[in-house]
Amino acid sequence: MREWNRIHARLSNRRRLASKEIRIALGRRVSGNSHSPIQIGSHKVVPRMTVVCPEDFSLETNFDGVVNTLRKIREGTTRKRSDVVYVDFRKIRSLSPSAALVLAAELDRWNNLPRRGRLRSIDVPQWDPSVRSLLADMGFFELLSVNPPPAEPQRTTRYVKFRTGKVAEGEVIDRLRLDDLEPMVGPMPGRIHLYNAVTEAMTNVAQHAYKDTRSHRPHWWLSASVDEDSVTVMIYDQGAGIPATLPRKFSEQIRKIVQEDHAMMIRAAHELQRTRHDEKYRGHGLERDVRGYLQYLDRGQYRVISLKGEYVFEPLTEDSPHRVYKHSHPLLGTLIEWRLRKIV
Repeated sequence: MREWNRIHARLSNRRRLASKEIRIALGRRVSGNSHSPIQIGSHKVVPRMTVVCPEDFSLETNFDGVVNTLRKIREGTTRKRSDVVYVDFRKIRSLSPSAALVLAAELDRWNNLPRRGRLRSIDVPQWDPSVRSLLADMGFFELLSVNPPPAEPQRTTRYVKFRTGKVAEGEVIDRLRLDDLEPMVGPMPGRIHLYNAVTEAMTNVAQHAYKDTRSHRPHWWLSASVDEDSVTVMIYDQGAGIPATLPRKFSEQIRKIVQEDHAMMIRAAHELQRTRHDEKYRGHGLERDVRGYLQYLDRGQYRVISLKGEYVFEPLTEDSPHRVYKHSHPLLGTLIEWRLRKIV
């Protein structure tokens, strides 16, 4: 019996260690069958859930495809701890900075959930080289606890490693500007206005975005990108969304007018005026500080996506500087972008 117990304990320990390592895998499928085994180390396992990322992973050109992928990854966090959730990145050929940020935020959220294993990656060399380099810039491989691949030389597009936090942190904004952006593009225009815009966005997240912190990680994620023509600064949160957090005193009147149109509700949130008797609410400062950065520069593009709505402000547009778009599927949370055109 002692020998049997010794052997049984050794086998049980091996199974427990294997289960811990294969809880989630990021990589490619062995075949087209989503239930075919995947190789992780010396183990072959059958994933309980497979998520295949679309070829075009961009919120600008494939919004529904990206948010559907994010939704499936979120569903994976609700499965049993022992289930293998498999995400296939092999098909991605184009990647936008905003989509990369919301993807990194979703994986960062997974890593910080209680009683979940950390993410692992497999078959990284088979990912598209340009996509792999951009994800490395964003800090993606640090989420997977692996060394990033070498950067591709002579790339015209660069992403900035994401930062995350729970409160407004002015030093984070300064470090983003001084350490990451200005060495690549030179002095950023309107530094004080940029500081005020991002600080106000962080404050809104900390005070109003998260109603239920039990099922959400009450954080923001901040990043940026640089290409040949523009510099983009982005902040994202996974909270309830602007349409769901409008001030109660305005929400009934606004909803009656726009009939649950999330895009129009986001635009309305930018037009609300605060008097000295008003309490703070999500949307305070959107017009004055957050959108105000682009109004001060008088060039570039300001964009907000929240739930099923999208609002865009471009000061130099000939017809109207304001545009709204409706989406059939919601982005979980709120994404804000400031895109500045370079002056040649």
